[in-house]
Amino acid sequence: KLIPLSNNVKKINVPYICDNDLLKLISSSCPSLVELSIEDSVTVTGEGIKALCSNPDGQIQAKCPLKYMNLAHIEDVSVEDVAFLLKNLPTLEDVVYPKLPNAIESIHLLDIDNNIVSEKFNLQCLDFIPYEDSLEITRLLTVCAERCPKIKKLSVPISSEEDLELVARFSNVENLTIVCYDVMELNSFLISKGKNLKILTVDSFSLSVSILVENCPNLEALTLKTVQYQGLKDKKSTKVLNRLKSLQLESVVFLDYHCTDNVMMLLNSSPNLESLSLLYCDFSESDIVAKLSTFSLNCNLSHLHFDFSDVGVDLLQQFILNCNSLKSLSLDNCENISLDDICMLNQTIEASNRKILINFADESDFSYSDYEVDYDADENDYDIDDYPGFELYDEYDEYGDYDDYDEYDNIPHEFW
Repeated sequence: KLIPLSNNVKKINVPYICDNDLLKLISSSCPSLVELSIEDSVTVTGEGIKALCSNPDGQIQAKCPLKYMNLAHIEDVSVEDVAFLLKNLPTLEDVVYPKLPNAIESIHLLDIDNNIVSEKFNLQCLDFIPYEDSLEITRLLTVCAERCPKIKKLSVPISSEEDLELVARFSNVENLTIVCYDVMELNSFLISKGKNLKILTVDSFSLSVSILVENCPNLEALTLKTVQYQGLKDKKSTKVLNRLKSLQLESVVFLDYHCTDNVMMLLNSSPNLESLSLLYCDFSESDIVAKLSTFSLNCNLSHLHFDFSDVGVDLLQQFILNCNSLKSLSLDNCENISLDDICMLNQTIEASNRKILINFADESDFSYSDYEVDYDADENDYDIDDYPGFELYDEYDEYGDYDDYDEYDNIPHEFW
């Protein structure tokens, strides 16, 4: 009943319940539609997809300026159906579909067979992460680099230098996620392509932070996972990452002095950093604790997050006392932090007349609904929970709302 009255609607989100008839109705009633999400709608088939760019008599005609479409988890929509959509809705910029690169390839091969000049797609997002066959990834990257010159957001696993060279062909990429099957050096790529990057996630590569800082001046969000840190090119570099707001480091062992040097250079080169997340990090080396304590004196952090890390309470106190901009401290599964430590940290906050929210989750067998918490929204707040995942009693906790904390919580919305 609502759809026929939706001439000016630009966004429609109907997961689970959408079907072919509803898609036909949307096609005929929503000429201004820009975003359409129908993920998990198991009754949708290719017939409904084709209706989005066809008249009732079957004549092909683009009906709306659709830019975003979510087709995740719809099994009866084929690669050929998505290819039809891409071919006939040229305004599409982002299509969430696990085999989108295959759809692009099918159009490419058909154009070759018919001797048709290859058209360029308007797509701005591509995700190769679901793919596992390295030869298929290389083949599809080759096609997509030619047919999709406007890509801004790219996620891809890398298995060879050839793959890295193909990624470099996407000249407009600003948001890049690259995962390495076998550790490769990333320095040369950063030197040639780092200038355009605003959001970068690197998993299982080898790199030098001095190269990254020197060649990626526009970074706003950076995630480094299981990185092999190299010796620094210049420990006294004057280059800074003025735009970097969010930094996540994962699987850092500070017993390796290369790790310590690289991480501290990265932190000291990021004067406007607001969010810092440290996951699966080993702080058993006292040298890094001392250096992080010094860093806390001059940093501008608003959000600090530790997860599965052996951080100690002394370092946390230093951040609370020294970092005047700190607004939240999240501690998930940190084995060295107890409830008594949380209470002590809260007392430190109150004594310094600060307002810092502490989120605490560990793997013990209690629920914080069984723990006495002096919760006052007008004073200092802190939440205690035993698991970051959902449990029945979490839904009914007396002292706060359930929050399934994840790695994106500290990243500002504009970086999602």
